[in-house]
Amino acid sequence: MLAYKNTIAIIPAGGSGKRMKADIPKQFLELRGVPIIIRTIDKLHKSKMFSKIIIPTHFEWIYFIKENLESRGIDIPVFFVPNGKERQDSIYNALISPYCASADYVLIHDAVRPKLSVDLIKRVVKEVHFYNAVIPVIPAKDTIKIVDKNGFVFKTLDRERLRIVQTPQAFSYIDLRKAYEQVMKLDKVFTDDSAIAEHCGISVKTIEGEERNIKITTPEDME
Repeated sequence: MLAYKNTIAIIPAGGSGKRMKADIPKQFLELRGVPIIIRTIDKLHKSKMFSKIIIPTHFEWIYFIKENLESRGIDIPVFFVPNGKERQDSIYNALISPYCASADYVLIHDAVRPKLSVDLIKRVVKEVHFYNAVIPVIPAKDTIKIVDKNGFVFKTLDRERLRIVQTPQAFSYIDLRKAYEQVMKLDKVFTDDSAIAEHCGISVKTIEGEERNIKITTPEDME
């Protein structure tokens, strides 16, 4: 297990969760009595693959997270950095923080994906040692179409080659930090970390994800 001690997990938790239509950000909502983000951290903790966890979030939620971690007996070192305007700003804040200085690899996981398995975490971390950039994916079940600005179908994509991307995503720390330093100079928002890696010429390896590893975004997802 010592080979994985320089792998650090980053859990961005600065989102407002507007689509959830709740009074507080969705990552702090309770799922069967436990805040979603705490369930997520607990899974990473149980994998025993990380030396520490870094959480970019709003200052006012730090005590809430710490208190709940203590009550659940989660004793992995957890550090906090300021969240940014966009998700990529928050991740960048974590990457350039002193808490990441010793990292060989970083794993980034959405705070609102608490149903991933420990097995998936371990597979992603192990594979990143071979490929330097690894993401879990699942096949697209539905037909996907590109539409124009007027709502007309422009093109139907080949479903056999389409994949739905999930987190956790893992990368060589040096490679990802350099990629972030490049894109932070651009006026462009990326939807995930692998898109930033791709933009900077990094080859990204896909592995099999999990159907149950959903991202909780709407009230229907909570059900």
